[in-house]
Amino acid sequence: MLLRIEDTDVERNRPELIDNIFEMIEWLGLGWDGEPVHQSDRLDLYTAAAEKLLAEGRAYWCDCTAERVQARARKRGGPPGYDGFCRDRDLERGPSTALRFRTPDEGSTGFDDLVRGEVRFENAKLEDFVLLRSNGTPTFLLANIVDDADMGITHVVRGEEHVNGTPKYLLMAEALGLGYRPAFAHLPVLVNELVVSVIVPLVPPVIVTLETVIVEAFAVRMPPLPTFSAPPVKLRLAVARAVVEDPSDTLRVPPQIMALVAIVNV
Repeated sequence: MLLRIEDTDVERNRPELIDNIFEMIEWLGLGWDGEPVHQSDRLDLYTAAAEKLLAEGRAYWCDCTAERVQARARKRGGPPGYDGFCRDRDLERGPSTALRFRTPDEGSTGFDDLVRGEVRFENAKLEDFVLLRSNGTPTFLLANIVDDADMGITHVVRGEEHVNGTPKYLLMAEALGLGYRPAFAHLPVLVNELVVSVIVPLVPPVIVTLETVIVEAFAVRMPPLPTFSAPPVKLRLAVARAVVEDPSDTLRVPPQIMALVAIVNV
């Protein structure tokens, strides 16, 4: 098991959140092989990929601020987002410039999702997204396509909020000539009884009601909780719900664990 810490966003990267990841994985009784891989230690790989895209005309520098992008969107009407304003300005790199990917104007990009089936996007509707921030750090998408290809990741399993990013991921893979395409599975976002997403850091634990169902799955035993030992549970395939034989039982599960349960269910 490879553990990769995606910590390239300096503003959101905090040591206590990384420690929480370790704690939750260990609470599940899982371990990982070797030392955790920190993306912040691999910045040279992402910078090299960005420079390749720039040299081959697949990326360009942009000095638009978020406020200017939003102002132009309000003025023109229609969908919000970046409008390709800097595509043909031939800007040089500067202290306030970000590097954007030049999305194709024609064709479409699609993939077969293990949960959703075929998913396809028209390239013309994809905005020119950021590869390097103005401070030089790579975005989530650039770092992940470089690492996934380099590490030989075969399956990308994640929440449905990442569906719209997948065509961008694939366009970068094609532009970089990686010859790489993993299998994808985008899972529904987990919610509690108030229909509030539980895959959000630092929210209070949610109470998950355990109910009796007949499943064709596999049995696992949850590790002991701090206050009591959890009963054996079964995980329903493709459904983020734990089940036991006593429908009156409840189990207090931190939201991070619920996210991991969703992954196991696939």
